[in-house]
Amino acid sequence: MDRSNHIFISYRREDSADVTGRIHDRLSQHFGPEAIFTDVDSIPLGVDFKEYIDRQVGQCQILLAVIGKNWTQIKNEQGKVRLQVQNDYVRIEIESALKRNIPIIPLLVQGAGMPSETELPATLKKLIYRHGQPVRPNPDFHRDMDRLVKGLERQLTKAQEKSKIGEKEKSAPKIKQKHLVDVKNIYEKGRRKYEAEEYNEALELFMEAAKTGHSRAMTYIGVMYSRGYGVPQDYQKALTWYQKAAEGANDWAMYNIGYYYQNGYAVNKDYHKAMEWFQKAVEAGNIAGMTGIGVLYEYGHGVDQNYQKALNWYQKAANRGDGWAMHNIGYYYQHGYAVDKDYDKAMKWYQKAADAGNAAGTNGIGLLYENGQGVKKDLNLALEWYQKAAEGGDDWAMHNIGNFYEYGKAVDKDYDKAMEWYQKAADLGNEQAKKALERLSS
Repeated sequence: MDRSNHIFISYRREDSADVTGRIHDRLSQHFGPEAIFTDVDSIPLGVDFKEYIDRQVGQCQILLAVIGKNWTQIKNEQGKVRLQVQNDYVRIEIESALKRNIPIIPLLVQGAGMPSETELPATLKKLIYRHGQPVRPNPDFHRDMDRLVKGLERQLTKAQEKSKIGEKEKSAPKIKQKHLVDVKNIYEKGRRKYEAEEYNEALELFMEAAKTGHSRAMTYIGVMYSRGYGVPQDYQKALTWYQKAAEGANDWAMYNIGYYYQNGYAVNKDYHKAMEWFQKAVEAGNIAGMTGIGVLYEYGHGVDQNYQKALNWYQKAANRGDGWAMHNIGYYYQHGYAVDKDYDKAMKWYQKAADAGNAAGTNGIGLLYENGQGVKKDLNLALEWYQKAAEGGDDWAMHNIGNFYEYGKAVDKDYDKAMEWYQKAADLGNEQAKKALERLSS
C-alpha cells in the first residue's frame, strides 16, 4: 500500500460506530476506498495483534482518532476503563502513531471535547496537544467534512513532497560531513553575534548559512527585517524569509507568518490564514502557536468568540512553558473570563509568567498591587513591578509608570516624566499612551 496516501481511522464501536461509518464513506468517495483503513477485525488468526496493529498504523500517513462523548469512559467486561488497559486496540493504535510521529487529527463527534490530561494514560498524554476538529451531525456534517478533506489533502501533499525529497537524497551523492559541520558552525556563530547585538556580522553569517537551506538561519533573517535589527525594518522582506524557512519546516517561521496574517503585517489581515498557519506551527511542535490559536478564540477573530476554548489553548501552551499563555491565564482569573474571579490564582499565574521571562506577567503583578486585588494595596510595590516589566519591554508597564507620574501615585507629580514614559509606550504602539500624550499636550 502507498503509505503517502493511506489514512487510518481509529474509533470505538460502542462510542461512535455510526458517525465513523459516515466519515469513512465520505473519505472513501474522495480519496478512494483503498486509501482508507478503518477496522482491525480482519486480524489473521494466530498473529500477534499488537504487532499487526502497529504494522498497519505504520503504513499510514495520517491517523484520524474519532472521539465521542464516552471515548474515555467505556469499560471492558472486567469493569476496567479500556483506555487504561495496555492491550486496548484504540490505545495501541494511537500509541503506535505517536511513537512514529505520524500526524494525528482528533475528530470530535457527538459534541465531545478533547479529553483532559487526567483522563489519559501517560503514553497518550501527547494527544491533547494535537489540534482536533469537530464533525457535527446534519446540517453541518458535509461542511465539516469538506474542511477535513482540505486539511487531509494538505497533509498528504506535504507527505508526498517529503517522500520525493527523501528519494532524491537517497539517490544523490552524500554531502560531506565536514560541510554539514561548517554550516552548523556558521549558524551558531551568527546566533552568538545576534545575542551580542552585533547585528551586521550576524546577518552576514545567517545569509551564508541560508544559502545552504538552513531554515533557522532564514528565520533569524526574517526576525531581523521584522524588527529592524542591523537593517531597515521591512515586513515584506521579513515575510519572504519566513516563507522560505517555513518551506524548510521551521515551526517558528510558520508561527510568524500566522502572526503577520493576524496583525496585517505585509499582508491584509486574514484571521483564517492566521489560524491555518498557527495550526501548522502547532503540528510542527511550536508552543506559541497554541497561544496564537487561543488569542483568535478570545477575540473572535475568524472564529466564534469562545473564552473557554481560548483558555483551553492557553492551558495547553502554559503546560509546555509558554510565558504569554501563563500571563493570559492570569488575566482570565483577574477578570473572570471563562472562570470565576480568583485573584490568588491570578497572582500565581502572573508570577509563573514573570518567572518564565514574560514582562506582561510582571506588569500583571504590579496591577494586582495597585488595585489591591488579592493582596494589600501597595503603590510602591506596584511601581517596582512596573519598572521591572518596563525593563523587559512591556508597553503597558511603561504606560502605567507614566500614569503614576501624571497623577502622583507613589511619586511626586511630574508631567515631563509622565510624558517621557507615555512616549516610550506610544513608540511601542500603545494606543492609551498615545491618547495620554494628546491629553497632556493640549
